Amino acid sequence: MNKTILVAGTWGFEDDDWFRGGSTFWTEALKQGVDLPKATNPFEWCTGLEGLHGENAHWIAGAHALLWYCMAYGIKRPNIAAHSHGGQVAQISTLFGLEINELITIATPVRDDVQKQVVRSRIAHWRHIHTGVDDRMQILGELGGGGNPLKREMVLADENIDEPGQTHSGLLDPALWTARGWWERLKNEERIFT
Repeated sequence: MNKTILVAGTWGFEDDDWFRGGSTFWTEALKQGVDLPKATNPFEWCTGLEGLHGENAHWIAGAHALLWYCMAYGIKRPNIAAHSHGGQVAQISTLFGLEINELITIATPVRDDVQKQVVRSRIAHWRHIHTGVDDRMQILGELGGGGNPLKREMVLADENIDEPGQTHSGLLDPALWTARGWWERLKNEERIFT
């Protein structure tokens, strides 16, 4: 089974530190059989945002950090669950050589400027879960990205799942993940890269 890395979004430390050991999300993921790094070694990036418009150096630095994190811990072709702009970090990491077995972007703003950088052949399978047009955080995160700020589907993703009525961070509810069977995607064996 591939290791799963949880990637926080902008200012992600406010969401129950969901990506860190001991959080309700982390605890349920382990209970469901997801192979996570040790609780003392979660992946972290600065989760900063320089502005709504244009390229964000924090995403690029975070993408480099994600690649180095995988190398430091000997994680090859990880599964990644990334929330909000953490999804930008995961997507950009492919530009620097990271191969991702299973990518799940969660309420990640759809930005054409980032999508143009993705090396799709380095993602074996990609599932994008979004909340529909009511998520104002996604709309704000899409501004300056060169596309339609109401667009929710990732063109490059294999699957786009709409969960209308959920909040931006509500998609991190472990009970929702259990009810929808999403944990299983993080337990899949090595996928074939095309």
